[in-house]
Amino acid sequence: MNLTSLQYYLDRYTLGTITKEEWKEFQRLLKDPESSAMIQEIMDKHVHETNEEEFDYPVITENVLLAVLTEINKNSFEERRVASAAPRVHLLRRRFLRYAAAVLFMVGVGTVAYFWASNKKAEQTLANGIIQLPADIPPGGDRAILTLSDGRKIILDSAANGQLANEGGVHVMKSADGKIAYDLKGLTSKEIMWNTMSTPRGGQYQVTLPDGTKVWLNASSSITYPTAFITKERKVKIDGEVYFEVAKNTRQPFVVDIHGELLVQVVGTSFNINSYKNENVIRTTLAEGSVKVIAGNKQIVLKPGYQAVAAFSGRQSGSAGGEREIRTQLVNVDQTIAWKNGFFNFEDLDTYAIIRQLERWYDIKVQYHEPIHNIIFQGQIVKDTNLSDVIELLQKGGVKCRLEGRTLIVN
Repeated sequence: MNLTSLQYYLDRYTLGTITKEEWKEFQRLLKDPESSAMIQEIMDKHVHETNEEEFDYPVITENVLLAVLTEINKNSFEERRVASAAPRVHLLRRRFLRYAAAVLFMVGVGTVAYFWASNKKAEQTLANGIIQLPADIPPGGDRAILTLSDGRKIILDSAANGQLANEGGVHVMKSADGKIAYDLKGLTSKEIMWNTMSTPRGGQYQVTLPDGTKVWLNASSSITYPTAFITKERKVKIDGEVYFEVAKNTRQPFVVDIHGELLVQVVGTSFNINSYKNENVIRTTLAEGSVKVIAGNKQIVLKPGYQAVAAFSGRQSGSAGGEREIRTQLVNVDQTIAWKNGFFNFEDLDTYAIIRQLERWYDIKVQYHEPIHNIIFQGQIVKDTNLSDVIELLQKGGVKCRLEGRTLIVN
């Protein structure tokens, strides 16, 4: 067990997405005396990362934090108690309070915490050991699952650094910065072994393919690729949104297969593909180099700054059918790949398009109680933003919406 594993289970618990098996393992870890130092490190990290200008609330007393940590490891924290009234630790991240609440609940501490918002709302307390917080959902993060050729699955965000697997002599490695790469020095098998990396809603990840091509996956996306490119072309399959920086190899073209409906052929270039089924079109945007986009018997060669939009007559909610159509348009590439660089770029997007992005990144459900006005937005915000802050921006822009649990109600 390591710090990353504990962080993973704690995140899953506080977000309400933990599975039955993960819940059992989380209980075991919290009861393990060896976990105390790592729990302290997690909490300390969120205290020190707090930006005092970021929030006017909440406020929690140091006594509560000491109670949590003391219960976990009574000996190491007893000496830190003070006889006089403890000073308040202001402006802690709300996510940190959820960590404290999770640990309080798990170890059964009966401490009552008082905290309040800057608008002087009524004080709230711990109910059955769980801190009552305003409805909010933190942003997504680096989360993905790697499915090996034999069907085994590795949760990458909680996997230890170093070698993860051996696929026919190809070593699957996780670097210190969490990225996945393939070491072909020991390649022995000529059998094609396929791996799939997939991100959940609320997840993103980066992988370097066996040929050196760098790939970024947006939320709710996947890429399937061989552990070694040993055929005349480097072919991969994707779903969702993926950004590529393809390693140049004129002898072995790089081919992207999207749902079996569209092919993108390149030699060495940088481009983005958005193929979410609920977007109803497949958008291929070229940043550098040249790509050929093929839809049926139609094909287009893109220039940098242009986007190919492939649609199908009669296609609804992602179901294929009808006559193939493909067109090109000049676009803002920076806006298209803003997600890869850590931003939501809402420039000239309507409300529905924005909410679809939020649905994937924050792993929420959306209910429309009635058709909404087609409001066009401008500007961008960082993706490392709590959902409540994004909702506030939408409300200021004229969108009536509220969060109930993990469901965004839009009126």
